Amino acid sequence: MKRISVQDIMTRKVVGVDQDTPLSEIIRLMSEKQIGSTVILDKEKPIGIITIRHILKMAEKCTPPATVKAQNVMTHPLITVKPDVNLRNASILMLQKGIKKLTVVENGKLIGLVTTTDIERVFMPFDSPFEIIKNESAVSVGLREEFQRDMEKKLVEEIMTKDVKTVDSSMKVNEIAKIMNATKIGSLIVTKNEKAIGIVTDLHIVRRIMNDGLDPCTVTAEEAMENLITINPKDTLKNSVEKMITNTVKKLGVINSNDSLVGIITTTDFLVYYRSLLFRQKILEK
Repeated sequence: MKRISVQDIMTRKVVGVDQDTPLSEIIRLMSEKQIGSTVILDKEKPIGIITIRHILKMAEKCTPPATVKAQNVMTHPLITVKPDVNLRNASILMLQKGIKKLTVVENGKLIGLVTTTDIERVFMPFDSPFEIIKNESAVSVGLREEFQRDMEKKLVEEIMTKDVKTVDSSMKVNEIAKIMNATKIGSLIVTKNEKAIGIVTDLHIVRRIMNDGLDPCTVTAEEAMENLITINPKDTLKNSVEKMITNTVKKLGVINSNDSLVGIITTTDFLVYYRSLLFRQKILEK
């Protein structure tokens, strides 16, 4: 079996900008291209990286992004790998450094980016429950049909995340960013009078607050939130995935018959569950 290396799976179209680029321009690029990171260059040499987390830190401090240059906020020195490094070694390096992205460099120049998600795709036949519903995954027909049958029987409450983090509708966006930075959570449910009314995500803060030049110290959660699509805990996984597809979302608030928030279900919850099933099946086959 051919050894898989970083260059076999890396993303080759990587956005790189000069170290003197204002953070506001980087935010614009990340929002426009819908990407989660930008590599920072000194001429053509990669020297750092800026991710959504860096921008959240600026939101936390209410720092106007136009006043900050990339070199002042980027993570550096940059951790890089060569394109011929095998995936096992790349994975170990990510774990050791506590990172989810590695910049791929050849002869001192940026040629790609590899993430933990890229590596997971090699070993798992799907990276979204949407693929199972739409029959688009690389899973065998028999296994896919088994997963689909399971989705029709298993309930949302069986795999949802029950420990839901919430924020009051009056909380300012900079405080929300502070919570996200401290907890490494990418979304928070917004409540008003103890009822869930919306959701704020890290991407929303970057693309619609920081990118639009709004002040995170004055914008409230209620002003910044997106509509929260909900589902009942007794509903099936199939219905929840179909609702995600219909509404183009990856998260659903779980509201019981008493109109109380009891959990949240995300595409990640599905992947954790179905990948565990797949792993157990492989163990049984052995």
